Amino acid sequence: MPDEKKPRSPERGKDSDSISRTEALKRAIREKSWEAQSAHLNEPPHASEKSRSGRLRSERKRSERELDAIIEHFERGAAEADAAVQSHRPKKANPAVNPPEHSKNAVRQSRSQTSSRPIRHPAVSAEKKKPAVPSREAAEKSGKKRPQRKKEKAPSRFSTAMAPYRKAWHQTAFSRWTRQVRLATDGMRTGEKARYLVGQIGPVTRAVRSDPVCRERAYQILIWVLALLLAMHMISCVNDVMGFNRSSKVRNVHLDPGMTTNQVVGRLDRAGLIKHSTFCKLFLAAFSTVGDRGNYLAGDFGLSRNMGVENMLIECQGGRNRNAVQVTFPEGYNIEQMAALLEKNKVCSREDFRKAADSTSYHYDFVRQIDSRSKRYHALEGYLYPDTYEFYQGEPARDVVNAMLRNFSRKWTADYAAQAKARGMTVDDVVRLASIVQKEDRRPANMKIISSVFQNRLRSSRYPYLQSDATNFFVKTYIKPHVSASEYARFWSLYSTYRVQGLPVGAIGSPGEEAIRAVLWPESSPYYFFIHNKDGDLYVGADSRSGMTLYAASDSSNSTPSAA
Repeated sequence: MPDEKKPRSPERGKDSDSISRTEALKRAIREKSWEAQSAHLNEPPHASEKSRSGRLRSERKRSERELDAIIEHFERGAAEADAAVQSHRPKKANPAVNPPEHSKNAVRQSRSQTSSRPIRHPAVSAEKKKPAVPSREAAEKSGKKRPQRKKEKAPSRFSTAMAPYRKAWHQTAFSRWTRQVRLATDGMRTGEKARYLVGQIGPVTRAVRSDPVCRERAYQILIWVLALLLAMHMISCVNDVMGFNRSSKVRNVHLDPGMTTNQVVGRLDRAGLIKHSTFCKLFLAAFSTVGDRGNYLAGDFGLSRNMGVENMLIECQGGRNRNAVQVTFPEGYNIEQMAALLEKNKVCSREDFRKAADSTSYHYDFVRQIDSRSKRYHALEGYLYPDTYEFYQGEPARDVVNAMLRNFSRKWTADYAAQAKARGMTVDDVVRLASIVQKEDRRPANMKIISSVFQNRLRSSRYPYLQSDATNFFVKTYIKPHVSASEYARFWSLYSTYRVQGLPVGAIGSPGEEAIRAVLWPESSPYYFFIHNKDGDLYVGADSRSGMTLYAASDSSNSTPSAA
């Protein structure tokens, strides 16, 4: 029992009865509260004496503060009552400040205390009294609406059905242990609670081991948990083989020539089409004959996870008996020309290829770096590398575009990137200029001097326009038939190098390797003009007024040059 505090000096105006009543109330509350506090502060046998004494001190201090607040409230109420008697005013009935009634309530509350929580007397947390609800007759006379009392919600069916289970749960040993832990950790800080819970691991383990019934139940629970985890893993493995409950999203997979079954399964795993490559390899080796065929086709395949690993391998072996066709895209072809060629070979439709070429959701760095995508006629114009490809008839257009983008990614080497950075150009700048160079002349010997002329103009303030007829031809031939008059005027102002300073907003075709190299490594020249004669000979000049000279790499032919 802690030392009792000295009672406070009574206020003036109190008679002997009120003083004795207050002192009796103090004594009763202190004795009963400390009995209740001490009865429920018993720590478990494994708790240390230091932690037990520390928590006891904190509980004592908190209880003393609350008891002081209660006593102060009682003294204030007694003073108000004495002042009312002395002034011969009728005392208002206020049960909230009636000391005898509160003393009874406080003692009754301390007796019914069942936990180590501090006593909270109603006088300490007294709230404002709610206004009384007027009767129906009074409400009708005053004309005010009588407030409707809220109806208590009936328990739901689920709550009623779960009531027996909740009752059974509260009767279990684990629930009793959790309640004991909550009582023991009440008032602790987070770090103290963590240390206490860690310290509980050893005693709980020893208690389970010492009790045969608890040990048997613990083993049963462990076996059930392990069986559940193993079953979930096996279901996931079987789903890889059968394709149950898997996504139908198509993903592109590229296979190299001469790949084995295990290599193909590993490629499928890296593409995210299967989750358990080891199980799939064991299954194919033990139960399936698909892997015995081998002969996997090289190329790109559009596969989905709901196909299952066997159907994926059959697809990679050409199991659908689709006809493979070779399609060659010449250098300088634009997307409209490529779409017509693919539709002619029955690979995919023209509209599907256009839509796939307008998308920028492909996972390549150069695609993400394209500027002004919304202003271009086709966002990927210039990036579909011209080459010979092998496609299946009826292949998805997105797979076709992805194969061409992958080819461009392989052709754009580290040397190209370093040279472009040295010249202060981006990948998009190189592609746009190379597409114009490709359209101006197909001979590699002339591409470097034409690239030099264009780059001299880009660096010059005297000639801010490239003035390439190839850009005007592209807009008139391949854009105008598919757009309205207002859109045609907009694209003309964006693509025509007679209207826009510098490079156009986008490429006008797919440049080949020679055109890209001509842009990255052009010849050094002072020329700002070039022109071709009827025979295709190239003439260059530094000034349109001084005339043109025949470029040395071309065959000599007399013609009257004009400004380009």
